[in-house]
Amino acid sequence: MKTKVKFRVTVNDLKKVYEVPNGWSIASYKGLLNHIDFEGVDELDPSELKDYLVMALQDLDPEEASQMVLSFLLQNHLKPGQINNLALELMQDKQWEEYQDIRIHKQLYNATVLLKAAFPKKFPETNALKCVLHISPSVETVNKSFLARLIAHGMGDRAVINRLFDEQVDGTSFPEAESIIWDYEAVSAEPTIITIYSSYYWLHQMDEVSEYESTAYADLLEKS
Repeated sequence: MKTKVKFRVTVNDLKKVYEVPNGWSIASYKGLLNHIDFEGVDELDPSELKDYLVMALQDLDPEEASQMVLSFLLQNHLKPGQINNLALELMQDKQWEEYQDIRIHKQLYNATVLLKAAFPKKFPETNALKCVLHISPSVETVNKSFLARLIAHGMGDRAVINRLFDEQVDGTSFPEAESIIWDYEAVSAEPTIITIYSSYYWLHQMDEVSEYESTAYADLLEKS
């Protein structure tokens, strides 16, 4: 591993958001509409796809709508029985923070965002966190493994990420970073400005720090 760079990190902003960028794309809206057998999908104005999808979901009862959304997003990850159970649990708890498999937390969050739009009183509030960091000196390689280590260094040993993945934080490979960092934006500048989106579960302890130092680095084989 090359020599580690010591970064000075400032937590510029940490606030709640109720959806994350790129959670749903035009292609995924169309895919879900086709999944629930909505007719004439290709004839719809792209700007109206979400509205039509919300109306189509409202034609179902909330649990059935939840099953449809989850089966579309997770049919390659979960069995039908698991999806049916999770569809009901999604109406009761914040499964994007609680479900045992963190690899599908982001999909569970995006599913709930859409279902909450269709059934405002039936699904939990979709609060996630947006964290804006200023980093100096400027960062050459920004990717999820770098960012997961960066936030781990800010939150200290008692944070969930450090308690669960301390060996990955200090090691050469951090595969769980893909599940921890849901989305990010990076602006190459001095300082580098990075915006991270993730759940309250992973990020909330960033509220306890304003500045810190980090020797974060990217996995050796991961591309930016």
